[in-house]
Amino acid sequence: MILHDGKKFSLRQAVIGAAQRDKLLPRTPTASQKQEIIPQVSDFLLVTMLVIASAAVINNVVLLQLLGTTSLLTATENPRRSYQHGVHTTLLLVLTTGTFHLASILLPGFSTEALLLPVYLCVLLPFLAMLSRLPGCQNTDLILLAGNTAILGPIVITSRADSGVLHSLFYALGTGLGFLLVLLVFAAMQERVHTAAVPAPFRGAAISLINAGLMSLGFMGLAGIV
Repeated sequence: MILHDGKKFSLRQAVIGAAQRDKLLPRTPTASQKQEIIPQVSDFLLVTMLVIASAAVINNVVLLQLLGTTSLLTATENPRRSYQHGVHTTLLLVLTTGTFHLASILLPGFSTEALLLPVYLCVLLPFLAMLSRLPGCQNTDLILLAGNTAILGPIVITSRADSGVLHSLFYALGTGLGFLLVLLVFAAMQERVHTAAVPAPFRGAAISLINAGLMSLGFMGLAGIV
C-alpha cells in the first residue's frame, strides 16, 4: 500500500494514476464527455440507416438504375432461388467493395477502371468456387452472379463520388438488400401471374416487363425522401 495525502492506494492504482497524468493511458470519460459521445453515436447510426435505406429503396439498383435486370427476369422462378441469389449477390458486393477500397489504399496510383476488374475477378473466382460446392447450386446461378452488373455498378458510383470506406460498405450493403427485396417481391408476383388468366399476347416476358415497370413507378414515388 502507498500513503498519499492521507489516503491509501495500492501499487496498481498508483501506477495507473501516474500513467494517466503522463497521458500514457486514457482517462475514464466524465459525465459531460459521455453526454457528448452519445449524440455522436446516434448521429452515426442515423446516417448509416439513411445510407442503407437510400441505397435499398430510394435509389434501387434494379428498378431505378436498371442494373441486374437479367437476374430480375431469370432468377425469380421461385422465392427460394430468388432469396439465395439475392444473398449471394449481397455478400459478393460487400466483399468486392471492401477489397476494392483496400486495393485503392495500397495502390493509390491506379485508376478506378484499372483496379475494378482485377479486384472483382480476385474476389469472384474463389466465391464461385465456394458456391459450386454447395448442394443445389446451379450453373445458371453462377453465370448470373458472375455477370451481374448490380455488383460492379455501385462500386463505380461510390468511387466516382469519392466516398469513404464505411460509406461505401454501407451503400453496398443497402444495394444488396434492395436487390434482394426486389427479387423476392418480383418472385411473389410471378407466382401470382402463373395462376392468373393472363391474355395470350401478354404472357411470358411481356407481363414480366409490365410488372417490373409498375414496381419501378412505385419506387420512383419515394424519390426525394432522403
